[in-house]
Amino acid sequence: MALTQYQYSVLSEMGIPVWTLRQSNNTEIIKANESLSSDNLQSQSLQIPDDVELLIVVETTQLDTVERRLLSSILKAVSLDTRQQLMIESSDLGLMHQDNFHSKTIITMTQTEHSLPDDIECVQLPSLAAMQSQPSLKAVAWQRLKHYRTAFN
Repeated sequence: MALTQYQYSVLSEMGIPVWTLRQSNNTEIIKANESLSSDNLQSQSLQIPDDVELLIVVETTQLDTVERRLLSSILKAVSLDTRQQLMIESSDLGLMHQDNFHSKTIITMTQTEHSLPDDIECVQLPSLAAMQSQPSLKAVAWQRLKHYRTAFN
């Protein structure tokens, strides 16, 4: 239902906010700068680039549209842009040398927890698929991100 300018002004004078449904055209899907598969990792030197500040560990780097949108929202919530992050598969985590993890923040979004050395900052979130199927897990993820927000900035 469209309101006229007069109706908007009357509601505004009465202190009644007017809510309108609008399409979110400004939501962009953030894609990882780089995704490394097991084959590529084995042929490379297993180094994380120095400019990467955030390492995102997921079950698979082949995300569907909904999972990419969810990941995009999570990254925006902690004010990270695509130039600061690298996404790898959980199976590749064991292939990485532990020195690569220092001065990096790690977010794991997998169904199984991964153990890392004690001095390495790691935020364990529910997997993207689990958050997609159980929306209540999104609240758990946001609470953990809120707790670690200072580590990201």
